[in-house]
Amino acid sequence: MEDLWEDILKIILRFPEIFGKAHADDRALFYWSYELVMTRCFGWSLKSTSLVPFADMLNHSNKAATHYLVHAGIENGIVFEDLHKQKAAEEQYYLKREKLDLDLFGIE
Repeated sequence: MEDLWEDILKIILRFPEIFGKAHADDRALFYWSYELVMTRCFGWSLKSTSLVPFADMLNHSNKAATHYLVHAGIENGIVFEDLHKQKAAEEQYYLKREKLDLDLFGIE
């Protein structure tokens, strides 16, 4: 994290018109932000990640929880023109509609 902070500080110092003047508490704010994202972010094994505050509340339950990422297109049977995308979808994604009621998403 210290290496990342040093890189961020260089950017802050280089662009004060965007970030304002550097402050002594900037490092603490960076550490807090970094820790928040690294501990609350969904999708690390995917191409992109997201912060989902409502879903994050599920992490603080005394009951086990399972999270599902639903791809409406694949669930509805789209076929990708790109064969590599189609193969990746078939290898990495399992159909939730076979296990869950997805009516809420408009998926039968």
